[in-house]
Amino acid sequence: MILQEQLLKVTGGKVYARDLRAADLAGEGWPAETLHACYLRAAHVDRAFVGIDLELLRRIAPGLRKVVTAADLARDRVYNPSRESSSFGRMMVNAGERAEMFGQPVALLLFERQSNAGALLESGEYSQLVRYDAPAPGSPHALPRPALGMQQYPGTFLIRYPRPEGAPPVQPDPDADFSFMKNGRHDPSATGPELDPKQLPVNVQARVVQARIEQDLAKPDWYCLDRTFSTPGADPMFMEPEAGLAWWDPRERTLRLVLGTQSPAKDVSNVEGLWQYAACAFREGGRPRVSLKACPPGGAFGGRDESSFPLYLALAALYAGGPVRLAYSRAEQFLTGIKRHASVVRNRLAYSPDGALQALQSEIIMDGGGEPNLTAPVLGLAVLHAAGPYRIPRTSLHASASITPSAPSGSMRGFGIPQVTFPMECMIDEIASGLGRCPVEYRLGVMLARNDYDVSGMQLTHHLGNAALCRMALAEPLWRGRDAEKARRDRDGGGVRYGVGFACCMEAYGTSQDAGFAGVELSPGGTISTCSSAVDMGQGTGMSLAAATEQALGAPAPQVLLGDMSLFECLRLREMGPKDDPQTDPACTPKLCNSMSASMTAFFHLHTVEQACAVLYQHGLLPAARALWNQPSPVGVHWDGRGNLVADGLAPLPLSALAAELYRSSGVTGARVHAVFRDQFATACFPDLDGDGRRPIDAVAVRRASGPYRPERRASPAYATGLSAKAKRTLYASVGHMLAVQVYLKTGRVQVTDAVTLLDAGDVHHRLLLDGQAHGGLAMGLGMALMEELPAAPDGSDPGWNLHRYRVPRAATMPPPGHLHVRVVPMEEGERGPLRKKGIAEAAMTTVAPALANAIAHATGLRLCRLPFTPDRILEALATRAETP
Repeated sequence: MILQEQLLKVTGGKVYARDLRAADLAGEGWPAETLHACYLRAAHVDRAFVGIDLELLRRIAPGLRKVVTAADLARDRVYNPSRESSSFGRMMVNAGERAEMFGQPVALLLFERQSNAGALLESGEYSQLVRYDAPAPGSPHALPRPALGMQQYPGTFLIRYPRPEGAPPVQPDPDADFSFMKNGRHDPSATGPELDPKQLPVNVQARVVQARIEQDLAKPDWYCLDRTFSTPGADPMFMEPEAGLAWWDPRERTLRLVLGTQSPAKDVSNVEGLWQYAACAFREGGRPRVSLKACPPGGAFGGRDESSFPLYLALAALYAGGPVRLAYSRAEQFLTGIKRHASVVRNRLAYSPDGALQALQSEIIMDGGGEPNLTAPVLGLAVLHAAGPYRIPRTSLHASASITPSAPSGSMRGFGIPQVTFPMECMIDEIASGLGRCPVEYRLGVMLARNDYDVSGMQLTHHLGNAALCRMALAEPLWRGRDAEKARRDRDGGGVRYGVGFACCMEAYGTSQDAGFAGVELSPGGTISTCSSAVDMGQGTGMSLAAATEQALGAPAPQVLLGDMSLFECLRLREMGPKDDPQTDPACTPKLCNSMSASMTAFFHLHTVEQACAVLYQHGLLPAARALWNQPSPVGVHWDGRGNLVADGLAPLPLSALAAELYRSSGVTGARVHAVFRDQFATACFPDLDGDGRRPIDAVAVRRASGPYRPERRASPAYATGLSAKAKRTLYASVGHMLAVQVYLKTGRVQVTDAVTLLDAGDVHHRLLLDGQAHGGLAMGLGMALMEELPAAPDGSDPGWNLHRYRVPRAATMPPPGHLHVRVVPMEEGERGPLRKKGIAEAAMTTVAPALANAIAHATGLRLCRLPFTPDRILEALATRAETP
């Protein structure tokens, strides 16, 4: 099956937003001329911005149409908040103020042609355009790195302490004397009059528990491993840097956006906030509409989750007076795009002589960059995963982020989990080796299992594949023969050392509350098309959702439309406010839509497409078949694998015949649905459609023949309540990596010779895509482990950063063909239903770095705590060990 988008890619068609100009959209009413936008950016943060040298600008910038500064935004009342009031910080630096981060815009420039903007950027006088005041007395030229002493965002705490022996169990966390689920939100570092008085007693209690854990870590009959680990900032390295088109359509009073996006609904909402207070001419006649046409983003994985790019594109459209294009160069993307948080993690892990884990104290500090972005939720997820998949009765986990002038850090690749998995898995391996135990067998004895409690005190009632994954790892020939192979290779290899390492984790997928839309239609000729609020970021969403129609509708969908939120306006839903009641108001729902994450496809978006297919089959295709067969209750109805609906003793019916009957009889030819997940999928009745039956969706609209979509009446919706509504996360996929390496002692080079990826992926929907995700995750993980490193500001904010300085994995970084394996943990019997599929995409890279660290330790005895493992760092560690008596 080839999708239309794939065909365009291989035939040289225009697929990405970067490919498009306004003339390409003439069929949609766009004017032909395209202006081109670029932004002048701050090069200093230790001195006030004074202004632009307009005389020089006009001399060296032919084709310049307009210059827009913060003064123009103030005049037009365009949203330009401080960092403290926004997820993005100032849109533009005000004259007389310092920039909040390197690369923050000081002016918008609009040009007639792209070549005009390019000539300006390459001009030798470009750096002289922005004028600054003198540096403030005592301002450092180089800012602190890793900026641990700088101002911090509010921290996130999770503390859990066991109940005294013999004390009666107390729900909701019977094992704990104190936990998030039992005692509520707590931050023992928070004090002062601004604190909610109701929270103060909990915080006081949390401080007491913290003190107990400090004492426990010092117990003389326990061992305590104290280690500090660090990971650098990293760039997503999109195949396509961010780009897009925008046009204020005055006739339709609509701002039209065309861009590659990860978060269509969020981008629209953010742009509406930017325009909300503006006093420009488009405000006449009421609030304007924002329409977004989503293109494939050319890579994302968190790098476009809460991006400021759509805001800057919309800002350009506000002042352009016609269609405008904004396209970042690779250097601009390095300078201003979302990064993975650099981190420093100190873990103190106590265990008893028998190997039982007893207590963990974790201090996690991340570089948040110059804007809040999604740093707060990243900290929350890092804390939740800081103890790994292990049963540890005493945990005190704290994460905070420094505010620095670096590029913004966000949810990029792993949402804080890789930063904390690296230290935990290295320490578990070190403990096992120190006890003389097999590292995988040791993990089996201390792992969380179903119905255990996580560090928040939430009971893990859904499937966990931790133990099954480790048992599969123990059976791997690569693991069983590692010591014998090491002895052989080390003897024959001279200056080369061989080792095999393993690491695993259980990674939450989805979010604490997920929502989204999907739909399916049948054309008069019998062609299936599907649509979804999902976005394909390279993880294969398009192919997955195309294949999702085959089981219910007999064929895959050759047409898949992703990210177009206008298609779901027919459901007439809105996000509920504090006074809304979904039982009496059928138009409200707890959440409308998520931004896209790679792990959402199999778990959530397949569910919504399958539910839309079920409506179309049950209320469209099946009644049409009964009519054509003239049988009210045919027996053995099923699809024959060739696109025909068959039944015992009756003629096969192709989709084309069923479609013709539906359009003739005004039957149901399409369905669009909305679903919400929080611990379980929300359910509702649709009496006019199903009578008393319930579906795991909370809204549905159907189309009859070629008519419009009309929402079905909803009754008795059931959403999460009680502990389910309070839980941080409830769904986890287990993942593990086993890597074999050769370490070259003279050069410090590390070569990965074999790799096994083990995935607890539930019921596999599309094995080829799963293998692709696993291979891609391994490559991303090897990049993190071996080479990818973006320094903190100011070094990492040099506008000269590009691929000649930032190394990324290549084909030669991967193991050779035939030495790369993917194993899938089989689902246990009885694990079926709506949660039978798991999202594993981000997890496919999380354990690569610690597995590589453990392999290096097996090969050389070196325990490395700083990523990436560059040759220089390997050689330095070898030299330090040689000098140590």
